Amino acid sequence: MRAAAWMAACAVIALSSCGRSTGVGGAPLSPGGTGGDVTTPSPFALTVVADGFPLLTDVQPVPGQPSFLAVAINGGVLSWVSIDDGSRGEVLRIPEIDESKEGILGFAFHPRFPADDRVFVHYTLSEPTGDVTRILSFRVSPGTPLGQARDEKDLLELHGALPNHNGGALVFGPDGMLYAAFGDGGTDVAPTAMSQDPLELWGKVVRVDVDRSSGALAYGIPADNPFASRAGVRPEIFALGLRNPWRLSIAPDGALVIADVGADAWEELNVARGGENFGWNTMEGDGCYPAGTACASTGMTVPLHQYEHGQAACITGGHVYQGAALPALRGLYVFADYERGTMWAMDLAGDAPPRIVGESGRHLVTIALDAAGELYVGDIFSGEILRLDGIDAAP
Repeated sequence: MRAAAWMAACAVIALSSCGRSTGVGGAPLSPGGTGGDVTTPSPFALTVVADGFPLLTDVQPVPGQPSFLAVAINGGVLSWVSIDDGSRGEVLRIPEIDESKEGILGFAFHPRFPADDRVFVHYTLSEPTGDVTRILSFRVSPGTPLGQARDEKDLLELHGALPNHNGGALVFGPDGMLYAAFGDGGTDVAPTAMSQDPLELWGKVVRVDVDRSSGALAYGIPADNPFASRAGVRPEIFALGLRNPWRLSIAPDGALVIADVGADAWEELNVARGGENFGWNTMEGDGCYPAGTACASTGMTVPLHQYEHGQAACITGGHVYQGAALPALRGLYVFADYERGTMWAMDLAGDAPPRIVGESGRHLVTIALDAAGELYVGDIFSGEILRLDGIDAAP
């Protein structure tokens, strides 16, 4: 397997097995393990709606076209696929990407798409001086559902990272601002301190305005960013102290939900409203890092939820379910573990711990929310895209 594809999601996983295809049709999720009822069958199933995308990294619905999904492949390709008939086409190919160790990590459509026909892609690229993490914008020519990419422009890039803590998530907020996640630029054996450096964007979520520019920047700095007027801090920063944030989403109340892949012990689910420092690499989870040491944690924000590596090992952030097909999940944040394939649901506003939706046995690298509020997941190794259904609804 190509190392960077899965290291982008979770640094240095020991892969003992890959998720197996269930075939086209619904496959019930297994009962929960740790933290769940291990005897009652899960009422949910994963139904394959598209396949043939090995090493996919992200999936997004095509705005205004509910039968189509856009799919990013680690090797630098963005495509579309119909979930009705399986037809597909290529939108973007980044030719300079060496697909053995680089690629697209995440992407997002402009919130006014297709009236504003821009798409934003977050990808990594190796250069002689080190890895580059870049956000690219391009326009989409007319097509059904999407034409070819044109007018490509670099929006933002960071230089000098090591290969696998790049983050990569992109999401637009209800305010029209783009939120982008960057990892700490290090590795498991060589974590960096850049997450705590206010002059670096590594280990941060940034918030920028893609509809205007500020000075020489290709983007604008929102005046209400938490550090926009503070000397000695990059004004793009929205939240800091992150290790390898793998997926962002916007909660119904407008908060930013950040899934941050952990190091030695803890996976984190963080909620940001602007200005939070989530502690890495001074802290991991709600304790000091390394474990058993003392640290200066004043002013740092502990996760809303964390789970330890004995339970699973690599978080994939999700979304608050807003659909009609699965009323038991409505209003709950659904997320997963990449290595184990466990899926959970939790109330972001409540005190109850997450409950297990089921065990998928898959490597779930991304979770997408369509316009109807239904959830899709992507299995990086089988190359399948699956919809979360109820047992009665699965074919």
